[in-house]
Amino acid sequence: MEWFPWPEVTLPHLPTFGLPLPEIPELSQAVGTPAQWMIAFPLLAAVLAFYVPQRWARAAGWTVLWAGLAGLLTAIWQVFRATAADEPLTASTIGSVPLGELSVPLALSVDALMAMTALTVALVALIVQAFARWYLWYDPRYRQFAATVALFTAAMMLVVHSGDVILTLIGWEVMGWCSFLLIGHHSAKDSAQ
Repeated sequence: MEWFPWPEVTLPHLPTFGLPLPEIPELSQAVGTPAQWMIAFPLLAAVLAFYVPQRWARAAGWTVLWAGLAGLLTAIWQVFRATAADEPLTASTIGSVPLGELSVPLALSVDALMAMTALTVALVALIVQAFARWYLWYDPRYRQFAATVALFTAAMMLVVHSGDVILTLIGWEVMGWCSFLLIGHHSAKDSAQ
């Protein structure tokens, strides 16, 4: 006897309102999967925003905003692909890591629920970056803040898409480190001393 009869958690197919749904393109592994790009966009934006010169804070702001928009569009594309697939989609990262008799695959996995979570993360990350650009317009350390938020976003996307516990731990630790840096952003102000 089942104490709690839980039905399987599935997301309904997206409504088409009678319109034909276009064919979702399946790109080759050479180009990358949406899961790989949703981790790569904010990671590249973090590196670029951190290494631009101090006087180019506006360029750092536009870099993270465009990367956030690209991540959001990729997340929407992934939702359509994941809801149309019958089984979870997988993608590789750097390959498997042999640990003695154990081989850790370091793979990414996406099902419909993960795709919706990634869409939420991408949307919130874009909103945070846009608000931070407005709120920290005159902050001399804006570049570091934007780069840290972008790195946090990449780590969160890694946690959402991780197919094994090693990638989950890596993403979780990077998120914790970025949280520490973001909380201490205003530590140089006299009021924080």
